[in-house]
Amino acid sequence: MSKLKPKKNPKSTKKKNNQIFIRNILILAIISLLAIIIAFGSYIYFTSVSKKTTEQITTQEIKKEEAVEEKKEDFKKSDEEYKALDEKIETIKQELKSQEDKTIQPEIKKEEVLPTPKQYSNDYKNTPEVVLTEPKKPVIKTKKPKLAIVIDDVVYPAQVQALKSVGYPVNMSFLPPTPDHPQSASIAQGLNHYMIHLPLEAMTFSKEEEHTLHVGDSLNKIENRIIELKKLYPNAKYTNNHTGSKFTSDDESMDKLMSVLKKHNLIFLDSKTTANTVAYKYAKKHKVPFLSRDVFLDNVQEFKAIQKQLRQAITFAKQRGYAIAIGHPYSSTIDVLKSSAELLKGEVEVVYINEIPLL
Repeated sequence: MSKLKPKKNPKSTKKKNNQIFIRNILILAIISLLAIIIAFGSYIYFTSVSKKTTEQITTQEIKKEEAVEEKKEDFKKSDEEYKALDEKIETIKQELKSQEDKTIQPEIKKEEVLPTPKQYSNDYKNTPEVVLTEPKKPVIKTKKPKLAIVIDDVVYPAQVQALKSVGYPVNMSFLPPTPDHPQSASIAQGLNHYMIHLPLEAMTFSKEEEHTLHVGDSLNKIENRIIELKKLYPNAKYTNNHTGSKFTSDDESMDKLMSVLKKHNLIFLDSKTTANTVAYKYAKKHKVPFLSRDVFLDNVQEFKAIQKQLRQAITFAKQRGYAIAIGHPYSSTIDVLKSSAELLKGEVEVVYINEIPLL
């Protein structure tokens, strides 16, 4: 007899299947819930991190902007400081220039020294280039033409320094000391080459130098004055006249003066302030070594006019082998001399007066 298989209970099977389904649904729900929690947590985390990073970046940018603004402010302050400094420097420069101008162009109380441009003393207005009483200057052969530049009316230390700075020899001729310029003798003592600028009477002059020699002065008075000047300027070998259109055209006066200059071993440079000068006539009589001026540089105190006169002096030097130019310590004259250093070195040999041949 075959064994009979027991019949499955359909209800029992269905119940079991339902339980499995519910379990799977619950598992799926739990997994989904966990996924949602994880996703939400991640969202919260990354949002927080992102916000923090954004805040950090924003803070850094703000700090950078603040730093840039601070630098801009610093630069602005620096610019203002530099601008103020530049203005201060410019002010100082102007003050120094003003002081230099006042020193180089001292308070001028005499017409002849040109108180303002295009105003000149009668002694310098029509200065002659040729004087009939003077012989024609001899021509000499030399490798390079010689030019002596004499600057009259030197009285202040600043003028000496300015003339030393031109870059080549300049012959400084010193006015005798007075209460207006008491240092004019002492400042010459440090120089190897200098001259005495001897004040002589002019035809017309608004205010002459103290102790100017006049027509009619005695031989004794003239000699005593020369002795005084030799004591003030012990190393001086040359003298030239300051003004003197009246004195140098007077026979008796120049006869006396030349006899005294011979006695005290002084060489005379005639500034030629008049066409009627008789200086050479009496220098020859008393055998006084003699020179005469060829060109006045600065009758007109303008750069181009002075430059033109300097070129004229160079031309004379080339034609004859030597020449003498006379100027004054005006700032315009010194500017021309400084700016012409290369021109002069190329064209002539600028020398001290003792290298110019005597008449």
